[in-house]
Amino acid sequence: MDCGRSTDRPGRAGTTLTELMVVLVVLSVMATFVSVAWHSAQPSAADAGPASVIAAARRQAIESGAAVQATVTLGDSAVHVLALPDGRLVGTDGGDVDPLSGQWTSR
Repeated sequence: MDCGRSTDRPGRAGTTLTELMVVLVVLSVMATFVSVAWHSAQPSAADAGPASVIAAARRQAIESGAAVQATVTLGDSAVHVLALPDGRLVGTDGGDVDPLSGQWTSR
């Protein structure tokens, strides 16, 4: 079993650095297009509903380890929600928010 270059057929036995660089450039360009398309397809915070705004604030609080405040419109009123680093959500107006449904519950 000979793993070296074949002696009966002249030619190259591998790829050159130039060929590898061309492949990397092509993959980079493709990854850039996919990334741009993916980010533009994501909904912005202005388009998001109250539950997704609350979920984003909760996620940011858990990741950063600091409390995050968000204001959402529930019904006819604006509600201030405080997302705590331990995952709890507290309404600053005297109520709580269910983290799973995003529903407001009065105390």
